[in-house]
Amino acid sequence: MPTSTSSSSSSSTASSAAPTAPTAADVAALLAASGSTTVYVDLPALTDTVAAAMLTGDPALHIEKDVVRDKWAVRKATVEEVAEAIAAASSTP
Repeated sequence: MPTSTSSSSSSSTASSAAPTAPTAADVAALLAASGSTTVYVDLPALTDTVAAAMLTGDPALHIEKDVVRDKWAVRKATVEEVAEAIAAASSTP
C-alpha cells in the first residue's frame, strides 16, 4: 500500500509542474512517426516565439497555430522559409 501512495503523490507533483516547451527534435519525432507531411498536435507550452525559432532549428520546422483545430500544425520548413527567417533575424537590431 505505501508504494501506491508514494507513486500517486509523485505523479500529482509532476502534473502540477508547468509544462516545458518541446524541442525541435521532439516535434520532429512526432512528425516522423506520423508518416504524414503535416501533423496537428496539442502543445500547450509552445509559444509563437518558440515556434518561429524552430524555422532556423535543426531540423527546420514550420509550426503555426491552426485556430480551427486549436492545435499546432507542424511540417518540415522549406529552404525559402528558412532563408527568410534567417534574413529577418539578421536584420533585427
